[in-house]
Amino acid sequence: MQNKIFLDTDIVLDLLLDNRENSKSTQDFLLNYLNDDTLLVISSSSLDAIYIEGSKNDQINETIELLNEIESSKELWQIIDPSVRERGFALDYIEKNGSGNYEDLKQYFCALDSSCSMIITNNVNFPQLDLKIIRTNESLENFENRDRRVEDKEEKKGFFGNLFGNLFK
Repeated sequence: MQNKIFLDTDIVLDLLLDNRENSKSTQDFLLNYLNDDTLLVISSSSLDAIYIEGSKNDQINETIELLNEIESSKELWQIIDPSVRERGFALDYIEKNGSGNYEDLKQYFCALDSSCSMIITNNVNFPQLDLKIIRTNESLENFENRDRRVEDKEEKKGFFGNLFGNLFK
């Protein structure tokens, strides 16, 4: 079975731009962690942010090369388009909790719906709900919420059905 790992936008930018604080640690981590079973998952909404940041840093050729690699290398990369349901989950979460970053929540629910085993991010505000969060910045803590982890698919539907009302129906 393939190990699906969701990459937050900041991690892909670390791969592209060598001048970022966590570029070296992110590149080293992924080189050591990747194996033949790994599929890197990214939200399609991240592609625009990657292009914008790459062009701001005068690395347009490298940015285009990376984006082409992500688009064409189906054995290593999977691009997920946030669905209406995932966007609804994000908005519902913000409404019920009074706060939250819409873009991060969309990415979280994309990762969850895509059956990713973890999310790699250095964003300290990234939602810490049920999926394991790995940080490549050693000064940040990883996250694994074992108490709330829901393994059974029916139990998961019940959990999220309670959390998000009728969106699962």
